[in-house]
Amino acid sequence: MARFNSFITEWGARELTRAAAEGAKLSIGLAKVGDGRADDPTDVSDIVNEVDVECKVAESGYTPPDGENEGFLRVTVDILNGGLDAPVAVREIGLYSGANLFAYAWLDGEDTDNVLPAPATLNSSDAVHQYDVCLLVTSDENAAIDIEYAITVADNALIASISERIGFPFENDAMPTIFGVIKSVTDAVDEIGAEIGEGEGQSVFERLSAIESEMRRGTVKRIQRGAVKVVGNMPTTVSILPIDPQKCSVTVSGTYGYFSSGSGGITMTYGAIVKEVGETAIVIDGSSNPISEFWYPAGPFSWEIIEYY
Repeated sequence: MARFNSFITEWGARELTRAAAEGAKLSIGLAKVGDGRADDPTDVSDIVNEVDVECKVAESGYTPPDGENEGFLRVTVDILNGGLDAPVAVREIGLYSGANLFAYAWLDGEDTDNVLPAPATLNSSDAVHQYDVCLLVTSDENAAIDIEYAITVADNALIASISERIGFPFENDAMPTIFGVIKSVTDAVDEIGAEIGEGEGQSVFERLSAIESEMRRGTVKRIQRGAVKVVGNMPTTVSILPIDPQKCSVTVSGTYGYFSSGSGGITMTYGAIVKEVGETAIVIDGSSNPISEFWYPAGPFSWEIIEYY
């Protein structure tokens, strides 16, 4: 079984000490994987040879010191094989705070079960490897660590791009977190709204949403269609995608069915009506004026729901 060792980098230890002393938070969320081997694993500032696989921080947990053992933080990293066209040996894992390597884990020994296979079908994912990166930290240091889950390389690139575009202030050479970016964007838009008189009593995002709704009003948002059989005038329920009944038109069309009377027989056709419209279902009924209990099964009737903005 593959065994990994791990440690907190010099940069990570310095920033963690600072954050703990100031009562601040150091965000960790980006994980990277490589197949390289460092000459000195305790003296690295980045992954040796990164491989292009999807990986993410899945969970974490802290075990406090018990008098005999030091406290440690366990960070679980999920590595998926989607997109691989050949097996990849996972020999190094990096945990990042923004663009900076906070912690590094490396394979201690030869390749065994650390080899991630390529998927059986191209452009699919059918295997997940989980690795625990264990780090010795005190209770105060653990309180200063903020784990952001499921942040991928692509996510981090998006955050960095938005940050650069809006001029997000960088602190301590660390990239901003997603929460910081969202707040920065919101603050910037609200400042613009205040300048043009649109921010008072209502956030600019809410105002823009209201403007969009007004502009789209009366235009088609989504159409749902289907067919259903209706027995006599027995109500038939049809499940639908969620809608706002107040912004929809619902129609049913088609005629079918007959009943017989006496030796000569009488053939008649009948239709169906929409009896009830709910958020997730509609009820279709047979003719509201049944002539006989001998109505035969009818259908299919076509139904259509047009939802408007």
